[in-house]
Amino acid sequence: MRLVEINFDGIVGPSHNYAGLSLGNLAATAHAGDVSYPRAAALQGLAKMRGNMALGLAQGFLVPLPRPNTAWLDEILFLTVPDTAVRLAGVETGEYHHAMFVKQDSYDRVKALPALEPRIVKPRGWAVAVLNHKAGPMMQTPVFLLLFFAPVYVPLKLLQGWIHGVATANPITQLLEAIRGLLAGNPVEVGVAYLVATGLIFFFGIWAIFNLRHAEAKG
Repeated sequence: MRLVEINFDGIVGPSHNYAGLSLGNLAATAHAGDVSYPRAAALQGLAKMRGNMALGLAQGFLVPLPRPNTAWLDEILFLTVPDTAVRLAGVETGEYHHAMFVKQDSYDRVKALPALEPRIVKPRGWAVAVLNHKAGPMMQTPVFLLLFFAPVYVPLKLLQGWIHGVATANPITQLLEAIRGLLAGNPVEVGVAYLVATGLIFFFGIWAIFNLRHAEAKG
């Protein structure tokens, strides 16, 4: 019985890229993120196969895979479900495979489900564009900034990295943590929260009066 060794090569497709995901492959990891030239890569692969055949070697090839797989992508549906309770119930029953912005007090409930993998995504930042420089919108800007850098959706202890430090120094955090404690039946630093609330009311009151007078002076 005669055995023949056949060399198989895959032809590079149009989705070829340097993702660097082949761990242990020095060439792949060294060129991660580089610009890819799929057509040139395919021609280089064909030239290599022709060279093998010129040496008398048996050469086989694999055609490119259909990427992107449009049939699979067509099965993915993104639904806007405003009610968090409906989103949570959907992933519990298997109707939804993914849900975002589930309430923090439901984390243990989601974690207990064997078919789900809960993840806490670190905030990366926010974009704020101010197109109206009149007094009204500008007075709201510091309020928005304080809320953006406060643990509104998750408790402070779940934040990590730089956002944890910013949120710790944010006075709004004291209010939110005190409210969470009151709702949970475990009051935390309620007196400090009252002092913070009083200071914020005084600060924003002065801010509002200053801006309104400034706007009236300009007519």
